[in-house]
Amino acid sequence: MNPPTAQHADVHTVPVDSDVHIIDIEINSDNIDKSEKNQTNSEILVDVEGEIINGWSRTRAKACPWSRPDALEEQRGLVGMPPLWRRIRHNCRVPPGARRTTMNSKQKPVNLADVVAKAHDTFNRGVTRPIEWRRQQLQNLMRMYTENQNAMVAALAKDLRRCKMEAVLLETEYLINDLKNTLNNLDKWAEPERPSKGFVNMLDDVVIYNEPYGVALVIGAWNYPLQLLLLPMAGAIAAGNVVVVKPSELAEACAQFVAEMLPKYLDNDAVIVVEGGPEETTELLKQKFDYIFYTGGTNVGKIVYAAATKHLTPVTLELGGKSPTYIDGTVDIEVTAKRVLWGKFINSGQTCIAPDYVLCSKEVQEKFVNAARGVLKEWYGEDPQKSPDLCRIINSRHFREKPLTLYVFSTRKDVVANIVDNTSSGGMCVNDTIMHMGVDTLPFGGVGSSGIGAYHGKTTFDTFTHKKSCLVKNFSPIGEKLGSLRYPPYTDKKLNGITMLMAKRSLPSFKFLPYLLTFVLGAGISYGVFTWQKVKK
Repeated sequence: MNPPTAQHADVHTVPVDSDVHIIDIEINSDNIDKSEKNQTNSEILVDVEGEIINGWSRTRAKACPWSRPDALEEQRGLVGMPPLWRRIRHNCRVPPGARRTTMNSKQKPVNLADVVAKAHDTFNRGVTRPIEWRRQQLQNLMRMYTENQNAMVAALAKDLRRCKMEAVLLETEYLINDLKNTLNNLDKWAEPERPSKGFVNMLDDVVIYNEPYGVALVIGAWNYPLQLLLLPMAGAIAAGNVVVVKPSELAEACAQFVAEMLPKYLDNDAVIVVEGGPEETTELLKQKFDYIFYTGGTNVGKIVYAAATKHLTPVTLELGGKSPTYIDGTVDIEVTAKRVLWGKFINSGQTCIAPDYVLCSKEVQEKFVNAARGVLKEWYGEDPQKSPDLCRIINSRHFREKPLTLYVFSTRKDVVANIVDNTSSGGMCVNDTIMHMGVDTLPFGGVGSSGIGAYHGKTTFDTFTHKKSCLVKNFSPIGEKLGSLRYPPYTDKKLNGITMLMAKRSLPSFKFLPYLLTFVLGAGISYGVFTWQKVKK
């Protein structure tokens, strides 16, 4: 499917008064091919609106679809509304041509209660617990990625008109590298942890066992339909869970790819794909899961959270949010403009951590706008409709009180530290955009309205893992003598003894005490043997 045509791309400043300016970055679609009009009527509009806030110029970028068919407007109750309100209402609606469900009409109805019950039975039989089973499934998943990379790129192009470079870097290679990291570290991540212990437990064994939750539900999103579904799914498998995955129905080609390929490569009893739209998702949420991982909008996130509370099910909610970008006068404006616009324009701004508005001085604003004009012309040319590097808009997101990401462009450490200390966001990136997502040692997640929990790298494994604490005591006479102070009859002497044993001290950890004692004992024996031989001579 070809994208809507675009006549121009430009950045321009419109003065409102002496202090307030509006900066527009637009890619207009005025000439849509009539043969495509019934398939997609989404214009690509990216605009940046500025206003003065506490002495700073605030620039907000938005990517939104609009110009819907009259029939769709009538269906959604939009007829008669002012054009502005119609555009606002359209921002969070399903695009024309997108089906509400990916389930084929020829498919037999699926009893989701039975599906989830069988998933619990699979977990209870211990199928997913062995490390070797997990490793085999992850290796099979790696084969799926490598053997079907072209098909994945094609599905992304069909759903989003994603160019090959973005599809490979942001989805397929991203998934492959994350899976390599998991396979390389699986044994270490899964082994029991032995934390430090205090004096009172120096003769005991203190252990944290990493055990799977059980049956995990992973609900994907439309904007990165493969990465946001398959990455947490791989983490859930690595942790030993049975996984039910629900791909987004709005990215139909990717949902079809997942539904067709996962059963060919993975254990069908332990990894189950549920296709469908809101009705199927609603029915899924009525079932009891041991963990729910959801990526999407806040409104649906609240529904997922409410459904989870009925069964006290733990959740991770990746909800996104508008991400502010601070720019001061110390930075290289040309480089900054490229990094900000790249972060905004990849996937046509349909990225939960895309930079959305800029906070800067008026002087920086003028320099940034001029630089941005040149960058856009360099990247997309005089006529962006001929550029193969622009995606198609499916949907857009709304402002969040606490963003998923905050961007800061400054070479002054005190400025960066001040913003870090006095703002709240899921994460931060300094002097670049988006790139922090590629650091698998950094947890990725939101705070407040932008989400609950985190994942990526080992954090994904930990997200789907229950940390089961265990204290293992022995029957040594010394340990029992110390422990007997807790037994009746109680006396002040016993109380003082217990208090002394339990007191926290600034001493080295006893974690390596057995090794230290062994070393000291060995050194003592060696010294004794050496002394005895010397005396004997």
